[in-house]
Amino acid sequence: MTVGAPPSGSRLRGRTAPLLRAGRLFAARDGTAYAALLAMSAAFATLPMFVSIALASRWLASPDILHAAERGLFALWPKLIARPVAQAIAAAADGLPTTALPLMALAFLVLAGNALEILRTGLARFYAPAAADGGALRRRLRAILLVAAGTAFAFALASLVAALTDLPPTAPAVEPAAPPPGAGPLLFLGQTLGGLALVAGGLVFAHTRLVASGLRLRAVLPGIAVSVVTWIASVNLVALYQTHVAPPQVLYGPFAAAFATLLFFFVGACAVLYGAALNAALAAPSAGAPANR
Repeated sequence: MTVGAPPSGSRLRGRTAPLLRAGRLFAARDGTAYAALLAMSAAFATLPMFVSIALASRWLASPDILHAAERGLFALWPKLIARPVAQAIAAAADGLPTTALPLMALAFLVLAGNALEILRTGLARFYAPAAADGGALRRRLRAILLVAAGTAFAFALASLVAALTDLPPTAPAVEPAAPPPGAGPLLFLGQTLGGLALVAGGLVFAHTRLVASGLRLRAVLPGIAVSVVTWIASVNLVALYQTHVAPPQVLYGPFAAAFATLLFFFVGACAVLYGAALNAALAAPSAGAPANR
């Protein structure tokens, strides 16, 4: 051992100290409570979002757009959750005419805007308080406009994927055992990586623009990286738990898909908010609280 070098135990404690401070800050600022609110709002917005895509695809006579959107998003979901959700989407979309599209899209925008505002409030618990920008109503309307812009971008991206790839003419309600033509492993991998890139980009926007964190891009990257890695790990652990320990069908019966979806969003929301707590702990290591910048 080099003379004067700190022992390995001290180095390990020094590296894990920010993670522990972030955990204490996450608990002190009600991170799990905001994660539960965020999960509930996001789950409520999921079904009208996909039903709106299905109705828009039917109205445009381009059903492969729905298939591209499903493949792109559900690649990030455990199949145990994605399959029943896809079935619910297909059943809901088949029972509605295309004239229901405006109201369904409006319901999605309101619910997703509420989820975005909850995310902003949750992030502000760990960062510096957001500056006054005209009151709660203006913030809520801004959240809805941001959701609308993000949805338009995602729909355009799904349309591009559908146009560039040879997807099947109809979107199956349940993912088949064998990939259909044009939806093989390379496309699945590309959509998975693309989905992760969209998630990471959305987190960058949330940490730097959605809330007045006062931190630069470089300062929020550690928390975002931890959020993405923790999200992937926790979702897979939840899938293993639900498959081998406590199957949702046994615990919740006909409500299994709803509760499984809520649990999926909850672990993801905890990962996102914990990343904000980590960034705040790194920005103000001695105070153990968000830095006012």
